[in-house]
Amino acid sequence: MLEVPWLWLITLLSGLVASTVTTITGVGAGLIVYGTLGFFLDLKLLIPLSAPAQLFSGALRLWVFRRAIRWSMAWHFFLGVLPGIYGGSLLFQVLSELLLRRILGVFLL
Repeated sequence: MLEVPWLWLITLLSGLVASTVTTITGVGAGLIVYGTLGFFLDLKLLIPLSAPAQLFSGALRLWVFRRAIRWSMAWHFFLGVLPGIYGGSLLFQVLSELLLRRILGVFLL
């Protein structure tokens, strides 16, 4: 594992690249962050560490593009996400790291 200062630098750089690519294209943040940091961190540590960064990045894009959002449609999406967050956090606790890697690989492809 890398020393802490280098890991922070790699994390910040991958987050910056991921946020830029996602703002331009609308996709790709998870692929960039997980693909980069997956070389240095265990998946059981990587997912909880990257989740706040992705939440912040998504909230920032939400704020920037708030006037272009069709809120009548967005509320339906937000309500559907809540059970997924709960179910995903339960599964994360019980699944092995190998199975989590395989599931993440399928979603990233």
